[in-house]
Amino acid sequence: MVNTLIRGGTVVDGTGKAAFAADVRVKDGRIAEVGPNLRNTGEAEIDATGAFVTPGFIDSHTHLDGAMFWDPDLHPIPGFGTTTAIMGNCGITMAPLAPEMRKEVLDLFCYLEDLPLSAFEDRVPWGWGMSFGDYRRKAGASPTAINLEGYVGHINLRVAALGADAWSRTATADERAKMAALLDDALRNGALGLSTNLMDNDRHHRPVPSRVADDAEFAALFDVMATYPNAIAQIEARFAEPAHFAGDVERMAALAGPRGVRAVWLTMPTTARSAEFVAMGRALHERVRAGGANFWPTFVHKPMEIFLNFEHSLMFEWMPAWHDMMYAPKATREGLLASPEWRAKARHDMDHHTGPPGYPFERPEVIVLSSSETGAGPVGISLGKYAKDAGLHPSDALANWLQANGLGSILSMVADAVDETAVKALIRDPHTLSCPNDTGAHLQLFEAAGQMLYLLTHYVRDTQQLSIEEAVHAITGKQAGFFGLQDRGAIAPGRAADINIFALNEIALHPEEKAFDVPGGSWRFIRKPAGFRATLVAGTPIFQNGKATGARPGRAFTSRPAA
Repeated sequence: MVNTLIRGGTVVDGTGKAAFAADVRVKDGRIAEVGPNLRNTGEAEIDATGAFVTPGFIDSHTHLDGAMFWDPDLHPIPGFGTTTAIMGNCGITMAPLAPEMRKEVLDLFCYLEDLPLSAFEDRVPWGWGMSFGDYRRKAGASPTAINLEGYVGHINLRVAALGADAWSRTATADERAKMAALLDDALRNGALGLSTNLMDNDRHHRPVPSRVADDAEFAALFDVMATYPNAIAQIEARFAEPAHFAGDVERMAALAGPRGVRAVWLTMPTTARSAEFVAMGRALHERVRAGGANFWPTFVHKPMEIFLNFEHSLMFEWMPAWHDMMYAPKATREGLLASPEWRAKARHDMDHHTGPPGYPFERPEVIVLSSSETGAGPVGISLGKYAKDAGLHPSDALANWLQANGLGSILSMVADAVDETAVKALIRDPHTLSCPNDTGAHLQLFEAAGQMLYLLTHYVRDTQQLSIEEAVHAITGKQAGFFGLQDRGAIAPGRAADINIFALNEIALHPEEKAFDVPGGSWRFIRKPAGFRATLVAGTPIFQNGKATGARPGRAFTSRPAA
């Protein structure tokens, strides 16, 4: 292990207090000393002149559960300053996994997160079955570039207890007891808590199993969590459905709050186009907190620029005809596009979609025909203009364009602006978490790694709406405090040496580009490195001199003691 002296920088320590000039000495993977003009005692040096020295960033919402095994370097994450990521979100995880239901759970995992099933089947060292402890040991023995912590999924618990019935009925008392025992096993073996999903459907349009759970089931699970003071519930409410969103959060608060269970919920609205929804979300947050529940919302601070493709995309779920075409056998898809019967249903489903307000296909002017597989074109114009020029319904126009350009073509969506005044208030709120990036999921929808940089480049550097201290605290110390990561999130003696060195005028969030490196032969979006001078995990550089080092000092499930 290399000891290091980071010299000449301005320390932003992650607590929110004012930045100060200091050197930072790293020894044996921990911060040993912070102060001015430290004497070199044989350490390697990193020049931080003109740069900030901050704690490593903490990504509060990822789906790196599988990628940690098939891509332990976690490319391109080392280039963006993230040193700890929280996985196991949205109610589905790698364990426990009932052997007889493994195929169904993995299919659901890959459908919900747009991930390659072949990678899970071929590159993950299975063998833990129903034991979260065995999973934790195997994951913990697999070195990665960054640190990983994770929940246990409610879907996994339900399927383990109810089998195929998990999709269709409530649990019996015995089945609730079995789920509670599995949750207790996970919490004793290092899980952060329980993640649940109240929003999604599976590829067959069925509600995912956790949506079928009744209050008695949640009460049984929250009773277990109440015996673990640091346990966290991660709740995916129906944030895309304003009619149900508040009810989901308040239902969970009524069950978890009196039991003292802390929770994080997805996601506080921030889209400028939906001022009423933004105000409703803020009022919900204040109402839940005032009622005594220790609930923290997450929120998006950056306009979401997404791509739509015809291999994997949950964005089509709300138009069943289009969804079913995408997941039909490949040999039949082009025939469906030409079918008058399919086209009639596709027009109906686009006009009567079940997606959230402002769903892009009700605004075809924000959908751009971006990339053609065949080169036929046109590209660079909106679906709305293309349909209007052709005198066609947008659904028929899109079908025609795909027939000419191929089902490997890509659409993009013009991003909705965010309400930056609301974002600033949420950053400063002591009970919120920023940046639920979804890193590691939806590989062809966006590249989420690096989204946190937008706080630094846009809000701090370019518009000066936030101070560097506020932004760094939001993605370091505040996150560490919520998740109970007591050894991370601050530049202070004794803390883990998870450290970033960067200058604001040297970093940038680059656009997405394709990389054909997904197991099984598919592709994903990645970004070029942001321009950090260095990122260290446990004192070891994982990024330095403009490139990833290939070092893997990270470990999974280290923040909670093992059973």
